[in-house]
Order: sequence, then structure tokens, then C-alpha cells
Amino acid sequence: MGIYIVLAGAMANIIGTWTYFAGTIRGTTKPNRVSWLFWTLSTFIAAFGGLAADVGWAVVPVFVSATLCLLILIASFVNPHAYWKLGFFDYICGFFASIALVLWAVTGEPTVAIAFAIVGDLFASLPTVAKAWEHPQTESAGTYVGGLCNGVSALLVVQTFNFASIAFPISLIVQEVVILFALCRRKLVP
Repeated sequence: MGIYIVLAGAMANIIGTWTYFAGTIRGTTKPNRVSWLFWTLSTFIAAFGGLAADVGWAVVPVFVSATLCLLILIASFVNPHAYWKLGFFDYICGFFASIALVLWAVTGEPTVAIAFAIVGDLFASLPTVAKAWEHPQTESAGTYVGGLCNGVSALLVVQTFNFASIAFPISLIVQEVVILFALCRRKLVP
């Protein structure tokens, strides 16, 4: 049963991200490259950390998310309106993403890598949250709805509830909800 849940979450994420990808290519969606770069790095770190911690099927949605982040990052270079704006949070995120790689390599401890990947991932989301809050027309909700489904599917298939298996999916769910709120706040709160 777990594989079907994971596949359903992954498919929702793929479909939702396809709308973001297509919007990016058309120029109607304008991803923040800083967020997408660090989401790619931190999500791959978390995926490999989960794989090393042997979390089972729960790692599949994280790998799907990482791959989709990479595709959006690549697509952002096709869109001349995508921008790269370095600020304080971008540097902090880069620092934590880099530390996660180094600490995992040095300690060989997957939970350390996952913890730093979460911190880096959360900092990476801040530029997109701010952009979604101020300029919601530059974002597409589909990828965040799909990511939310993907994160929930990862939690539903966890067999051993420990930090390595639940921390990153919970982090993804929180991020997706915050970004969706920023995108939809004008519709929710008149």
C-alpha cells in the first residue's frame, strides 16, 4: 500500500510542478533562482541523508521533490524574467546548505545532514515567501499544492517515526502551507 501512496504524492507533485515549469518557460511564472537553487541542494542532501538512514519509501517523495526543484532551476534560465537577487537570507541559506554537505561528509551522520538541510531549505523559502506575498502573480500555486501532497505522502508511509524519517517531510509541508498562504492571502483575507 505504501508504494501507491508514495506514487500518488509524487504524481501530484509532478503535475503541480509541470504547471510551474510551463509557466516559467512561457514567462508567466518567475521563480526566484536563489530559492530554487538552495531547495535543490538541500532537498538532495535530505534525500541522500534519508537514504543513508534507511527510511524506506518515505525517501522517494524527497527525491522526487529534489529532481523537480532542479528542473525548475534549469527552466528559470530559459525565462529572461527570472531573477537572482542575493541578499542576507540567501547567504545564510548557502552557508547552511554548504555546512550540511561538509558535516555529512565529515561525520557520516545522516541526521546532521538532514537537520542542516532543513535549516537551509527554510531559509531558501524566505525569498519566495516574500515574493509571493508582494507579487503573487509571479508564482503558480500548482507546484506548492503538489509539494504539499508529496510531503503528506512521505509521512503516510513512514514505518519508523524518528527524526530522519519525518523531519524533512514535515518541513516541506510547513513550507508549502506558508507559501500557499502568501499566494492566496488576498483571496482569503479581503
